[in-house]
Amino acid sequence: MRSSFLYKNLTDISVPNEEDEAILRDLPFVEASYRSDHNRAKSQYLAGTRAGLLDELEKWAKMDSGFVDQSIYILSGTAGTGKSTIAYEVARRLEAENLLGASFFFVRGAEKLSTTRFVLPTIAIQLARSIPNLYHHIVEAARTYLRHGTRQQLEFQLKDLLMEPLKRLPRDHSPLVIIIDAVDECTESAQDEVAQLLYL
Repeated sequence: MRSSFLYKNLTDISVPNEEDEAILRDLPFVEASYRSDHNRAKSQYLAGTRAGLLDELEKWAKMDSGFVDQSIYILSGTAGTGKSTIAYEVARRLEAENLLGASFFFVRGAEKLSTTRFVLPTIAIQLARSIPNLYHHIVEAARTYLRHGTRQQLEFQLKDLLMEPLKRLPRDHSPLVIIIDAVDECTESAQDEVAQLLYL
């Protein structure tokens, strides 16, 4: 998933304070980024492999020619073909270039990582941490969101915690990439919500 909102400057950056941090801590959150210890097995990328695919993904992320109008890139394939390792490597490379906004890696069998409940709030928190210009907007969005409870439907999570804050970014922002990996590792009971998440 990639946002099409762009900016370059870092003006109007809010300095985090304890009250703001407390608001973010009240959101449902789980350690799910590519850096999480759960993803150690996905970090075994062999240098030089899948070079063509990685090059294509990096061009997509940077909105190079041929990818300007393609805001979503779906990497699919049969189990065991290395999709998660590719997603991990792309996340690592994009973070090094300040293009990674957030990442969420589902993990089969891990209670909080095999449900959609934590995905969008976790992505919102990661965006607040990685994009200084978004911090204040996400904190204010979370403050309003939490007045209605912590377990809201996906459509409200997306609108309130992500779409509204992202609209505040200047349009000349550099590309901002969100990576969601292994959605097929959600529990059977969460599959309907996975379909809704992909639809949104």
